[in-house]
Amino acid sequence: MIIASGSISLQDLLSFDLQQVQSHLRSLHSIERAQESPERFYDETRGIQIIVHIIDEFLSQQFIRLNTANRSHLLDLRAILYSAYQSRLNLLSRVSE
Repeated sequence: MIIASGSISLQDLLSFDLQQVQSHLRSLHSIERAQESPERFYDETRGIQIIVHIIDEFLSQQFIRLNTANRSHLLDLRAILYSAYQSRLNLLSRVSE
């Protein structure tokens, strides 16, 4: 479970359904949404970047032993989030022009 304070656990990341994450990110991705509230869109984009960083940290830790399925899940989740992050940055650059 993700707590309101913004913390996220390894178990949270491993429990995410990748298709649902991708669908949810697509539903939040539009130029209109970015134009309506650029600050909120930026905050969401920053949140995605932070989660990517957290995943990178979990993957780089020597003391955390992940089985192949969990490692693969984290790498797939990271790829989905990073792609969304890059796409959102492109939208933000168009909104600020």
